[in-house]
Amino acid sequence: MNQYTRKVLLLFAVLGQTVTVLADGGADSSSVDSVRLNSPTGVATYHAAPIKLTDLKVDSSKIEFITPQTSQAVEYTYSGVIPLDDERQLLRLKSTNFNHAILDELRSRFVNELQVEGTTLSSLSIVGYGAPAGNWQRNEAQATGRGVDLKQYLMSTEMGGGALNVSWVSEDWDSLLTLIEHSHLVLRYAAADIIRNVEVTEGRERQLMMLGNGTFYRTMQKDLCPALWRMEWKATLRRNIFNTAGGVIKIDSGRKVLSLSDLYELACRFPVGSDDFCSAVDFCWRCYPDNDVAVLNAAGAELVRGNLDHAEQLLRPYESDPRAYNNIGVLCLLRGNRDRAAIYLNLAVAAGSATARKILGQ
Repeated sequence: MNQYTRKVLLLFAVLGQTVTVLADGGADSSSVDSVRLNSPTGVATYHAAPIKLTDLKVDSSKIEFITPQTSQAVEYTYSGVIPLDDERQLLRLKSTNFNHAILDELRSRFVNELQVEGTTLSSLSIVGYGAPAGNWQRNEAQATGRGVDLKQYLMSTEMGGGALNVSWVSEDWDSLLTLIEHSHLVLRYAAADIIRNVEVTEGRERQLMMLGNGTFYRTMQKDLCPALWRMEWKATLRRNIFNTAGGVIKIDSGRKVLSLSDLYELACRFPVGSDDFCSAVDFCWRCYPDNDVAVLNAAGAELVRGNLDHAEQLLRPYESDPRAYNNIGVLCLLRGNRDRAAIYLNLAVAAGSATARKILGQ
C-alpha cells in the first residue's frame, strides 16, 4: 500500500467513514483509482479525478459562501375594544387629544409584547363605530375626517411600523338592531321592523323618533347608543424565532433586530469576494461565533484574503461537513497538498458543488 493510499485511508478515518480501496491491481496496487464509502444507505464511489491546474489563483469564484437560512417567525394576534362614550368621554376630546388618547390605549394593550426581542408590528387594523344621531351625511363626513386624522397621527408613531388600516362606520345600525332585539324596551319589535325595512336615506331615524311619541327614541339614545361608540382594533405581531446558535443583534436601543441572514444580505450588497464583502462576512462571524454558517463563510473570506492559517483553523472542525468540502479542497491546493485536495474536491462534486466541478475541470 503506497503513501497515497495511506493518506486516503487516514483522511476517511478522520471523516468517520468505512472505506474500501479500489485499485487496478488489487489491494497492493501502486495506484488508487477511486475511494468507495460504505454507508447504511448504500455504497457511493468517488473517483479521484486528477487536478489539471498547475497553479491555483484564489478568487471568489473558487470559494463557496453559504446563504444563511432566514429565521422562522410566528405571528401573534391581539384585539380589543376601546369605549369612546364611557366615563372618560374620549369622544368629546378635540382631534389632537383624541389621537393621543387612542395611542395611549393601544400602547397599554400590547406595548410589552412589542418590546420582546425579535418582535415587530406586522399589521394594525382599527375600525371606529358611531351611533345614529342627527343628519347622517354630516355624521359620515365627520367620521371620515376623524379616521384620516387618526391614521396620519399613528403613522408617525411605532404603530405605523406595519400595515395600518383605519376606517370608520359613522352609524352602526347593525349593532343597534342587535341591542334593540335583546332589550326589554317597549316597541322594540316595531323599531326592529323599521330598521330592517326603511333605508337611512328614506327617513329611518325620523320614523324611530315617532314611536311612542318620541319616548322610544330618547330611551334608545340614553341606554343603547353609548355602547355603539367604540373603536375595535386588531394587531398582528411577528416574532422571529432564531436558532440557539444564531441569536440576534440588537441596535437602536433594542428597537431593531438583525439576524444572521439580515447581516449576510447586507454583506452581499458588496461584490462577492471584495474586501468590503469579506469584512462584512467577518463581522457576521464575530456577531455569531457559534453559528456554523457564519464560521464557514468567515473561513471562505480568509481564503480569499490569503490568510490560510486562520482559514484552516476555522475549517478544521468541519472536515466531515459537506458544506465545507470545496473550501477545504481549495485550502489543500493552496497548501500544495494535491492528493488531499483531490479527495475533498471530488467529495464536493459528489455533494453537488458546481464550484468544485469547475476547479477539477470536469
